Amino acid sequence: MARKLSRFSLLAQPLDRAVFLAYFLGAVVPLGALGWFVRRQARAGIDAGSNPMAIGLLASIGVLSLASFLVLRRTTYAALASRDRENQGLAHLLGASRALAVAADDQEVRRLAAETAALVASAASGHLLVRGRDGVSAPAASHPGPESPARNETLVAAAEGALETMKPTLRGDAGGGLAVGVPCSGSQREAAALVVWHDSQHPFAEAELTALSTLASLVTISLRNLDLHAQERNFFIHATNLLVATLDRYLGDRTDHSRRVARIANQVGRELDLPETRLERLHFAALLHDIGMLRVPREHLHDLDEVRRHAELGDEMLRPIRMWEDLAPIVRHHQEWFDGHGYPDRLRGEQIPVESRIIGVAEAWDAMTAEKTYQHRIELSEAIDRLVAGSGTQFDPVIVQAFVRLRNSGALS
Repeated sequence: MARKLSRFSLLAQPLDRAVFLAYFLGAVVPLGALGWFVRRQARAGIDAGSNPMAIGLLASIGVLSLASFLVLRRTTYAALASRDRENQGLAHLLGASRALAVAADDQEVRRLAAETAALVASAASGHLLVRGRDGVSAPAASHPGPESPARNETLVAAAEGALETMKPTLRGDAGGGLAVGVPCSGSQREAAALVVWHDSQHPFAEAELTALSTLASLVTISLRNLDLHAQERNFFIHATNLLVATLDRYLGDRTDHSRRVARIANQVGRELDLPETRLERLHFAALLHDIGMLRVPREHLHDLDEVRRHAELGDEMLRPIRMWEDLAPIVRHHQEWFDGHGYPDRLRGEQIPVESRIIGVAEAWDAMTAEKTYQHRIELSEAIDRLVAGSGTQFDPVIVQAFVRLRNSGALS
């Protein structure tokens, strides 16, 4: 175990030693020599001030002191420049950690990894290489851009070495360049390595390798989070579709009702310029808006009071499940009226989530125009008239206007 140096140790750091050496040679040694010389001249009864040797010694002391100052100045500037590079590397790592935390997909993570690797290592280029079933191939991402085939061979060799040893690995090429690979795990299906390239064989500083290792850890976490998110989303989609299929079979005469409502709601949401996150929430809430009907006994499916409970029941079903909890309020309030006469909570106007208001219009349209919902399907023009007539009472006027615009433009079938 390495001995921990005290902050009071005289020679604890390289800069301490350089400063001490410059001070010793530029001040202590000259003053000691001058004192020795003056004392010797005094013993010999010689006036040191008029002795050419004394003058030469004083001049030498001046030159030595100046040289010592210049060395000390250069050493200090070098130390400060090194510290600045380390601070810049930390700033790049901090920025990368923030960006990686919100990265939307693998491609963005790879781009950020390659770009930041070049910055923290003060390298000519940075790369992220992924090892698949056939081994490591050309870089999956490069900054500032693609390398030559010969250079790629060196990058791949550095990545392979890093992934085999799970340690930083150096590889040089005949042109005098140097690559270093640092391992980082990827998703459960693949592993990856960060590789940076220097145009010379100048070794990488320890701080640069440490920064690369830290970045590799950040990339590993980001890739794993994306993989987990993809798995969760896959489960979310399939579980939702399974519930919708179950609901269709349970109700019998409403096949694909939820999917039609979701399609209409998506188009209206885009017409209203809802952000992507809300459009996604709207889509899945529309698919599940009638899920509470599964809790209504079959023998009560024609009992209006029992059927009206489906909004609350859907809320109760979805709210305890974390991946659906954001959808629960939308499902609960999709039967509220704009004037406050709906159910279950008699909300009005802006109190009703906008997604619920959109679903209300979309569901009403499908209920009026679908083949198997009403016994007598009404004409599309009459359905439009009913939506317009309900604007401001049952429906949000802005959403009805958006729906009518889509119908008149032919964008909504």
